[in-house]
Amino acid sequence: MLDIGKKFLSPGGASLAIISFFLPWVKFKCAADDASHNMSGFDFANHVSMIWLVLIAAIFIVATFFYYNSKNLLKHARPIIITCSIMGILVPILKYGSFWIYGYEVPLLQEKFFPNDIEANIQFGMIGLFLGFLLSIAGIILLNYSYGSEDNDNVYDKNAIDSILGRNNKVDLEKVNKYLKIENEFSESEVLHNQKDQTAEDSAKGNLVRKQKLQRSLVIASLNNNTEKMKAILEDSDVDINKESYLNDKIKFITPLQAAVYNNRSEAIDLLLSKGANFNQKNAQGLSAMMIATIKGRKTIIDKFLAYEGKKTGVDRTKLNIQNVDSTDIFVVRTLKLKHSSGKEINISNGDVIGRKTGEHTSFFQNYRFVSGKHGCFYNKGTSWFYEDLGSSNGSFHNGLRLTPNIKVELSSGDRITISNESFTVSF
Repeated sequence: MLDIGKKFLSPGGASLAIISFFLPWVKFKCAADDASHNMSGFDFANHVSMIWLVLIAAIFIVATFFYYNSKNLLKHARPIIITCSIMGILVPILKYGSFWIYGYEVPLLQEKFFPNDIEANIQFGMIGLFLGFLLSIAGIILLNYSYGSEDNDNVYDKNAIDSILGRNNKVDLEKVNKYLKIENEFSESEVLHNQKDQTAEDSAKGNLVRKQKLQRSLVIASLNNNTEKMKAILEDSDVDINKESYLNDKIKFITPLQAAVYNNRSEAIDLLLSKGANFNQKNAQGLSAMMIATIKGRKTIIDKFLAYEGKKTGVDRTKLNIQNVDSTDIFVVRTLKLKHSSGKEINISNGDVIGRKTGEHTSFFQNYRFVSGKHGCFYNKGTSWFYEDLGSSNGSFHNGLRLTPNIKVELSSGDRITISNESFTVSF
């Protein structure tokens, strides 16, 4: 629930701006005359049409706020209120600034004056105007969108709730349960219900909605580690285990496996992997389940993915490739090369550290202050090479993705490692 003061800060500020429009803005005093003259925003607007935009902007802020508030969609009022407030501030500033450059004809004095001819002092009306618009901006920015927000998981029909309250405010629990439906919850009967008594057109539309609910229910069940519900949904032939679904405004579109990784749900991950979920498939934001695990530092999940990939391909990634020569086992280790964007190339050995210092470090950065002394390290395990950021100040990036400190990432030929503004290409 919103703090009431914050909620009405924006319309309150706009109302202050409306009142200030009719109060004195500037006090003019001619150098050759002791008489002074006050001019309000209304006085200016009668002679400079652009000033009317200030009043219009303030009124529009109030109208916009109450319109979107009535629909519980205050989030959508934010850009409108901010734009109108900025316009309400800029118009007087620009017109006042033009006076100092081009002079100004004061209507009440019927003369054109320049800065040297006239003394102009800002009055409380102008201060109130600016303060009102600034309060409008602050109010909409500080607004807690849990009120009237589309992100709110609980969607209530207010009129329906009011209708089930009697004169003594006694509540019919059966009606409450009917109207208070939580958006994120779909019972299996709702999800798996097949609408049989529809026309062909309605049936197709209903089937599409049903598929969308199924997919979204699978994502939510994965997010909550509800494996029993997941199994029931996965039995339906319409479900695509790798298809992404809209979750909310914060996370947007996400696949079931990505949702399980996001909330670190081990049992859900195991179930989805066993059903053929792809942990390298990217969603609309370009993130895969593997990337999410890396970003969030889920080392156990990363190891599980790597092990599962080895199981699927029949190759144990933790073992070295062995080549048999004259009945003697010889370990074949690939040599890692780093090629700098300048063309410089070096060979990397197991345990080499890249950083700013010289000595035991492999370094391109002797005098580069944005690179840590020990920035990252390369490791060899069998035929695989790994890079680990050693908790550097400015971080390391692997193929454009910022690495989690102290988490190793496997390298492939052609991968790009970026440290500060320096880029390297990996080759074997």
